[in-house]
Amino acid sequence: MGWCVAIRGAEIHEAAELGDLEKVKAYLSQDPKQIDLVDAKGRTVLDRAARSGKQDVVEFLLAKGATEDIYTATIVGHVDKVAAFLKQDKKLVNARDSGGKAPLHWAALYGQKKVMELLLAYAFALGDNIQQERRRRIAAGQKGRHEHQGPKVWVDAAAAGGDPWPHGSGRSSVEWRRGP
Repeated sequence: MGWCVAIRGAEIHEAAELGDLEKVKAYLSQDPKQIDLVDAKGRTVLDRAARSGKQDVVEFLLAKGATEDIYTATIVGHVDKVAAFLKQDKKLVNARDSGGKAPLHWAALYGQKKVMELLLAYAFALGDNIQQERRRRIAAGQKGRHEHQGPKVWVDAAAAGGDPWPHGSGRSSVEWRRGP
């Protein structure tokens, strides 16, 4: 039985990622508990739909009661939900998901400028030394810009398709999403 559940779970995750709303509905009608099922990489059905840009599946899953975390809210641009998460726990701004990405990474990858501005405001307010040093290096590397400009430098870099991250790849956000 456990093996069958795992297979069904894999199927609903795949259907969500591919945007097959009818299959997602069918799987949930058979077993509504699958809505928050986690795959082998720690991603929910909602995560898979959001990361692949399947807005109709995302909206359906949320309407059915899928659990939305700060990462998914960031990816789909739910500024109010991200703000609510941060109001509950400001340290979520620097939290990492199972893949090691912070909400700010997801906001930049998916071009969620308003969410980026919110996250950066919280990050700068926290004054986390490690994050502050990363921001200082990024800000110093921008032509004609200075560290004191803070979040605007990051938002501008990401909005222009630049790479605001300190990993030094030099690739645009779109190129980075496509992989090596």
